[in-house]
Parts: sequence; C-alpha cells; structure tokens
Amino acid sequence: MPQSTLIELVTRDAETEIRRVADAATAEVAAIREAAHARDTARVRSRVAARAAELHAHHARMVAQARHAARADILAARAAFVDRVLSVARALLAGLDDAPLIPRLIAEAEAYLPPGAIVVPEPERKGVRLESTDGRVVVDNTLARRLERLRPVLAIAIMAGR
Repeated sequence: MPQSTLIELVTRDAETEIRRVADAATAEVAAIREAAHARDTARVRSRVAARAAELHAHHARMVAQARHAARADILAARAAFVDRVLSVARALLAGLDDAPLIPRLIAEAEAYLPPGAIVVPEPERKGVRLESTDGRVVVDNTLARRLERLRPVLAIAIMAGR
C-alpha cells in the first residue's frame, strides 16, 4: 500500500475519530449543562417554596396579631361602656331615698350573720353594713356594693342589649 493511501486512510480515520470525540464531548457538555440547569431550577424552586412558606407564616402571624388586638380593643371598649353605665347608676343611687329599703336590706344581711349582729348605717353609700358581734363577719349590703356585685350580670345584659 502506498504511503499516500496510508496517510489518507489514517487522516480519514483521525477525522472520523475527532468528529466522534467532538460529538461525544458536545453531548457530554449538553448533558452537564442540562443537569446543572435542573439542579439550579430545583434549588431555586426550593428556595422560592421556603420563602413562600415563611411569608405565609408571617402573614398568618400578622393576621392573628391584628385579630387579637381588635378583640382586645373591643373588650376594652365594652368594659369602658359598662363602667360608664355603672357610673351613671351610681350617680342615680346618690339621689335615691333608701329609707324604705333599709328594713329589707337588714333582713337580707342578717341571713348571713349569727344572731345579735350590729347594724352599721351607711348613709353616704345608701344601705347598711352589718357586722357580727365578734367582728369576724361583715356583710356590706349597701346599694353601691350590691351594684358592684351585679357588675358581671349587668355587663352581660348590657352587651346583649337587654
């Protein structure tokens, strides 16, 4: 075989091998790029999902705090309203003649005391206060104190619109 033919065959084989290696390298580069892109995409999706979860949790906390603050404001407003109503009721008690009520107030208070209780008049508070003879039991049956004892019931009634 002549040398020129041999060179031509070797050259053709080399070119074929170069194309095969180049094609394989191009395919490998494409596969590496595709795998890197897939990893980057997965990483970005993971970060986006984590950030979305953080924002969702933050939003939920903010909504819960706003609801809590709103409920606290409503309760404070209701309590202030009940205080104003009771203040007006106390003012009305000041002008009330309690003389007709005294016997009934004494009888109610005596039910909680042993016999021989001492009646302590409370003219400025409208009503009576009774003490046991030894001073260990005191029943405050003034109208102002009765009004305070009714505060929870009145608050419910006021808020219910009754």
